Amino acid sequence: MALPWLRRGAVLLLLLTTVWSGLGAEPSMEVTEGTIVMEATDVEFVVLDGNYRTSVVQMRNALQANISSLAGTIADTNQQLNISLQATIRELDELFTNSLNVTADTISTNLLQEIDEAITHSQLVLSQLNELRAQTQSNISALAEAAATARSVLRTETQANFSALAETEMHARNQLREEAHANLTALQSSNQEVTDQLEADLTVVTETTLPALSARVDEVAHNLSTILVRDGSSRGAAAASCQAIFNVNLGLTNGTYWLDPNGQSTHDAVQLKCERVDNTVYTVLPAPPALPMGGHFSADASADRWESVRSINDTVFQYGDIPDDQLRALLARSSSGRQSIQLDCRGVISSLWDDVDWYYEYPVVLVGLSGEVWTFPTADDLGFQGRVFRPNIVFDNCSQNHVDELGLSIYDMEGPATALPIVDMWLSDIGNANESFGFSLSEVRLSEAFQGPVVAYGTRMRPGKSCLDIFMHGYGSNDTYYYIDPNGGLRNDSVRVFCNMTGGGWTGIAPLEQVPFKAWNPSGTDGYRFFSLHTGGYEITYDMADHQLDLLLASSSEAFQVLTVACQDALVYYYDSSNLYSYAFRYKGYNDVLWTYESDGLNVPVDNCKANDATTRSTVVEFTGTPGDLPIRDFAPRDMGGATEFIGVHFSFVWAVKFDKEARYDLALNNYRVALELLVPCIAPQSTLPVDMRGNLQQRIRDYMSRAEIVKEAARKERLCADQAAKAHSAEVLHIKQNDVGYDYQTLFGKYFTGAQVVTVEDPYLYRPHQIINLVHFFEAALAGIGRDNFKMAVVRTKHQQDGVNQAEVFAGLESNLQEYGVRLVVEYEDFHDRCVRFDNGYIIGLGAGLDIYLRPERQFQLGMHDYRLRKCRETRIVASYNSREDRRT
Repeated sequence: MALPWLRRGAVLLLLLTTVWSGLGAEPSMEVTEGTIVMEATDVEFVVLDGNYRTSVVQMRNALQANISSLAGTIADTNQQLNISLQATIRELDELFTNSLNVTADTISTNLLQEIDEAITHSQLVLSQLNELRAQTQSNISALAEAAATARSVLRTETQANFSALAETEMHARNQLREEAHANLTALQSSNQEVTDQLEADLTVVTETTLPALSARVDEVAHNLSTILVRDGSSRGAAAASCQAIFNVNLGLTNGTYWLDPNGQSTHDAVQLKCERVDNTVYTVLPAPPALPMGGHFSADASADRWESVRSINDTVFQYGDIPDDQLRALLARSSSGRQSIQLDCRGVISSLWDDVDWYYEYPVVLVGLSGEVWTFPTADDLGFQGRVFRPNIVFDNCSQNHVDELGLSIYDMEGPATALPIVDMWLSDIGNANESFGFSLSEVRLSEAFQGPVVAYGTRMRPGKSCLDIFMHGYGSNDTYYYIDPNGGLRNDSVRVFCNMTGGGWTGIAPLEQVPFKAWNPSGTDGYRFFSLHTGGYEITYDMADHQLDLLLASSSEAFQVLTVACQDALVYYYDSSNLYSYAFRYKGYNDVLWTYESDGLNVPVDNCKANDATTRSTVVEFTGTPGDLPIRDFAPRDMGGATEFIGVHFSFVWAVKFDKEARYDLALNNYRVALELLVPCIAPQSTLPVDMRGNLQQRIRDYMSRAEIVKEAARKERLCADQAAKAHSAEVLHIKQNDVGYDYQTLFGKYFTGAQVVTVEDPYLYRPHQIINLVHFFEAALAGIGRDNFKMAVVRTKHQQDGVNQAEVFAGLESNLQEYGVRLVVEYEDFHDRCVRFDNGYIIGLGAGLDIYLRPERQFQLGMHDYRLRKCRETRIVASYNSREDRRT
């Protein structure tokens, strides 16, 4: 069996050798494991541009198709050859298998025949391959020739295109040059118009847009600097309380801030006022509306009974728009609070009762938000559920029970914050239909630091030295009665006086006696004799002990008093028949100073008592002098002898004319108002004055009203800075150049502060934050230059502006702040343009740029932020003029 397999292997080897030799005759063809591979000649392809790219691509595609066809033919031939070889091998294998017994010669013959056939077939395949190779070489040559032709054509057409493009470019360049020249000519012709418009726009931007943008940038910068800080500057930055704001901003100033006491969401945050006194900070609840005077309960009631004011009017206990949960959260955070109430009464007893010299049996009961009660000892047994606190009696004139007398009581409540604010008031003494009342609750000041009760200055428990002293302590907000103790000793001898606070702290001392209208010397004869020496006569005393009055007068600088004399068949001042003053009254002032018709300071504006007849008339005598000359304590008539000669004298106190004569118009107007308030009750139907005297006082009231209108007009004229400057005896001009330094308000105005008490700032542009800051700096300089004891009033006249800061809110805060230093602020809104500062000592300072003379700092932190002497100024002109009092009166 080994021999046939050996033969089979030899035949296969011989066959493969023969095939290999036949195929190896062509060097360009290679057969490897039955696969034919052709080594193709490299063909250089030229990349063409332009319109000839398509032709080259088509030729390349045709060549690729030919190559693909040739490769397919070779693959088919190779496959057929493999099939033939495999078939031959199978036949040989069958031959070996089926013919083992055939002789060697027969096998060899058949094998050789098969081999010859295979060789013949292989040569045929080789011939076909040679033909295919020749065809491929021919195609490649044709392709190279076509590519050369295409390259030549492309080069020719490209050169033609370049020439056409150059010609087109030259034409376009010439056309563009012509159009540019035309446009330049048109631009030059309109250049002046555009320049003028740009200059106008630049002026608008410089004068209007840039200042507004600068202010807005300052505002945005401020907002960015305070972002995420709970400083109360915005709703998003609402703090829990004013104390919380102070904790993050030690420079807290008085003003309105956003607060969110409950801390749940800033959507229900509220705006409240914050006040700072040194390091104590108060959160201030707004005052509720006042309840006007009236009979608020049923008029047909005939018996006293308890009634709740809230049951008839709850709006008088509403503290702004603060939600209840926010209010309670604020009270819970606070430890102490303070609130006062002013109760006006007619026939209603609220606390003390004059008839029993003790508390009324059913006094007023004030109820706090959480149920705590403020009342007096006699109401303790009423069975209140909450805690009971005692109000501090600042003033109590609702202690009488007369329906024809108007009274006033003031109670101050200071204690735990949860005992406030007052949300109801109960009264009992309201049974009479003629009994009426009204009241007003103050703001509520809440603090997170507990403080004990503070007795108000000017009360019986804490009297001042004078009305001016009370005014300077910041407690004189109303024209009413206060307690003073001029000698400063024990408060047991303190006295109750009327204070004119709107006039700057004038003290009014009421006379204890008046002189009734009658014949005081019916059986005597004419001749000078003081009234106190007549039968039934007396010296006029005043509601103040001499030792107190001595010290009060010693500390005062001015005094004024009015006497109204009623007469019948008696001469008071001038005698018509003889054209003489020989019958004029003589008067004895304090310290026995003698006043006659020739005395300086004695003025008789109305004189009807200058004829001896039976008609009842009156004469008004005014006294203006230094303290010590007044008050008038006695008088000596000459024409008062006989049963038909009647006189009566009414003593009063009015302080207005002196300010008027000195052209201090703002103070004069306030004092005229007080004078009218004091004189009007004298002409009321229930007045005991004679009818003729009342008629004379009516004339006097009309004179005061007329004079007040004249003063108003004089004040208006005085505001015109230009007119004042035209009348000036002398003028000083200061020209400040751009970027100059060395000027603060003390430097500019220091020498004009001397002798001034009233300062008026007229500037129509006080609505931007930096303008308000400038105004505050000016008031600081005025307070230092004039002196706290002398600076009485500041008047600001400006335009009302819609944008910028909230002027009403800002000036209200500034008014409160100045009041702490004894300075009253009056703000008036008018439409005007000129800017000036006016002092009541006669100086008028014309300001071209108002107080806004400083340039905006270039950086946020630099010298000059606080010391204005180091800050650069804008160019401006300041004119200072002086007008004498005579000029101001003309």
